Amino acid sequence: QTTRAVDVACGTGQGSVYLAEKLDEVLGVDVSPEMIKEAVRQPHPNNIKYLVSAAEKLPCADSSVDIVFSNMAVHWFNREAFFPEVQRVLKPGGVLALSMFTNAGRETPTDVGTDVREKFSTAEAVFVEAISPYFDPAIKLYLDNYKDIHPLPNM
Repeated sequence: QTTRAVDVACGTGQGSVYLAEKLDEVLGVDVSPEMIKEAVRQPHPNNIKYLVSAAEKLPCADSSVDIVFSNMAVHWFNREAFFPEVQRVLKPGGVLALSMFTNAGRETPTDVGTDVREKFSTAEAVFVEAISPYFDPAIKLYLDNYKDIHPLPNM
């Protein structure tokens, strides 16, 4: 039995390449033609196909996908349209896997002393607080670790 995944908002295809190591077929989709061009340009296994597509209208047949995966992107989607689309394309027992980087992508240096690490952390917190009023409101869902989308509607 062929295992299929869709990497939604695949960007340059990093997640698609990882999925392709584990699954038979991977479709990477992104709304940005430029991202898809870059994904195609990057070295990738033959079991990946890349297409321009919105998350809310996936180019997949009904009940044809084992895994719908998206990293750091669901906060940008129209979730009222995306979740029903996921239900449409997933096979019975299929999985929706949403991932993100912890701490909103903040870094913690590991090869320095505690005093430097604390100074870095303080400076980073001040910087993030200063720029956060300029963030798109959609980013709040990501900064809150996607907590507000649980439980997923009708899933």
